[in-house]
Amino acid sequence: MLILITHPHLSSADKSLLSATIKQSTFVAVVCTGDGVYAPMLNHALFEALLTSTTINIELCALKDDMTTRGANSVQGIKPISNQDFAVLSSAHQQWVTL
Repeated sequence: MLILITHPHLSSADKSLLSATIKQSTFVAVVCTGDGVYAPMLNHALFEALLTSTTINIELCALKDDMTTRGANSVQGIKPISNQDFAVLSSAHQQWVTL
């Protein structure tokens, strides 16, 4: 499953949906795009828990161009990806959720 985060502030419903999805799926890719590139910094505890979880296969990414455009700092464990990498990742997933 592919989860797109497009907003910096995640609601409690967004966090619950993200946690539930990760518990149900064997592989989850989370990509922060647009203003969502600030989400890992603003929701540090949630992303730290995702990074330290050993029960799932998760890939946490952020679009490099969006980070550069917004001056967002890179967060350890969040992989900066190009638009081409995002296209490859998105074509690999049939199910998408946008937060």
